[in-house]
Amino acid sequence: MKKHKKLWISLLSILLVGALGAGVFIYMETRPVEPVHVYDINNMAYLNWDSDSTTGGEVKTDKFQAVHLSNTQMVTAVHVRVGQKVSKGAKLLTYDTTISQLALDRKELAIKRDELRLKDAEKELVAIRNMKPIVYLEKPDKPSSGAPGPKGELGGNGYQIYAGKGTSGSPARVWVDQNIQFTNELMNSLIADSTGGSDVYLVAEYRQGNSAAGEVTNRVGMHITRIVEPAPQPTETTPAPETEGAAASETTETPETTETTEPTETTEPTETTETTAPSEPPAPPAPPEPPVAPDPKYIIEFFVPSENKEPEPEDEIIWNSGFTATEIAQKKTEKEAEIKDLTFSLKMAKAELQIMQKEFDNGEITSEISGHVVSVISAEEAAETGEPIVKISGGGGFLIQGSVNELNREAISIGQTVTVTSYNDFSTYEGTIVEIGDYPVSGNLYDGNPNSSSYPFTVSVSEDANLQDGYFAEISYSTTQDQEDAFFLESAFILTENGKSYVYVRNAEGLLEKREIKTGATVNNGNNTKVLSGLTMTDYIAFPYGDGLKEGAPTEEADVTELYTFN
Repeated sequence: MKKHKKLWISLLSILLVGALGAGVFIYMETRPVEPVHVYDINNMAYLNWDSDSTTGGEVKTDKFQAVHLSNTQMVTAVHVRVGQKVSKGAKLLTYDTTISQLALDRKELAIKRDELRLKDAEKELVAIRNMKPIVYLEKPDKPSSGAPGPKGELGGNGYQIYAGKGTSGSPARVWVDQNIQFTNELMNSLIADSTGGSDVYLVAEYRQGNSAAGEVTNRVGMHITRIVEPAPQPTETTPAPETEGAAASETTETPETTETTEPTETTEPTETTETTAPSEPPAPPAPPEPPVAPDPKYIIEFFVPSENKEPEPEDEIIWNSGFTATEIAQKKTEKEAEIKDLTFSLKMAKAELQIMQKEFDNGEITSEISGHVVSVISAEEAAETGEPIVKISGGGGFLIQGSVNELNREAISIGQTVTVTSYNDFSTYEGTIVEIGDYPVSGNLYDGNPNSSSYPFTVSVSEDANLQDGYFAEISYSTTQDQEDAFFLESAFILTENGKSYVYVRNAEGLLEKREIKTGATVNNGNNTKVLSGLTMTDYIAFPYGDGLKEGAPTEEADVTELYTFN
């Protein structure tokens, strides 16, 4: 038996939920039967679980009364002393109040607002529970080769093409790096590697942890087209024609007029050909630069593969709600937490309203029981410490009623010690379970399985505790008492049908078998369930989702890391 850390449990639980919707392919009916992966139960089972379940309940008094002062009460007189015996209805103290009708109206308005918020949240939760996750259908080119999937590591280009032909009927399946940028160079490479033409249809997949075994976190359909514009044609230039004057200027000898001729004895004309500088012919014009072709342009059209018009598309996405199973599970968890907070806030607000109304209507406090005065302190001390100004005891204390999930009902017992935490000041006290109900209570329970029934149980707390009648407290109780041959299993591996629990396991013949098991308490917010019988630590268990899980199918041992990925 392996004992794992809570971190392992949390990661596996979260990713098993994700595998429910996005980690298992739905195979075509014509697909041949392939071995179902089964996993060593030691990798998801735990002998012990150090965790408590919690519930909340309203504080009531039992043959005991504690008088707390609010910050709106100003005591004018205390009429009892310690040790005095009082009868029910006896006057304990009188006071003035600063509570106004306006304060009561504002409190009632806040309660109505929270009631509307709670109703809206409950409707939203129903809608979330009815959501269906995105489903990816695969029809491989070679049915016998199994569902395609990336393998190994991403290449240096940041992508891996592992299936598809790059056409509209068979888009290329491309595993891409989570941080990849679709530059012109990348798009050119994708086209070259997929079709070698001028365009490609592809479905880009982003995987958790940038791992081939990671859960697909997003898929994007793209049609990438490369457009190459032709280079502009060169423009022919015609040289200017030579004129007669221009030709003549090339042959005319021009006398130099800047030279001074020394006079000689004989005066003879100076030959101008000796002093004239002839003009050189101009260089021919340089040939024009060849025109440069413009860079290719890339156009991306996004598409949904299921909208392809091919008669037999090889890839299809059924969008359903538009969210993955992991995203839906996260929305459900967040909405349930919101409802739980609203429910308790509303109960607290209603309790406060009742106390405010009673204070507004009366200027005195009377004894609710017959008993003895066990404590009296000053109004100043009561305001400073939060302790009751007067305590009356008839031999009782405080009672708090909580509720327990039916799966955990057998794990608690009368006389069991629990921890009680006040919602007023978060002080904690020891309590004892004094009663467990035989009939389920109505209402929603958000700790554990919300579809199962809940049973009431009552906790008694000593009169020494600083609890207040009408307010709420949290009860924490253990459901993990040791039982021989019992262990905890990830709840995601367990199916519930008609009130019975089942698992898929490998039988003695190596074939898949649907087996009924007996379960007990749940812990870790319902993510782990105690298995009482029907399984042993030598069994191999299958994750119970997908069309391939049918009794009699062949099995194959696999590594449990297929079901999750560390980031």
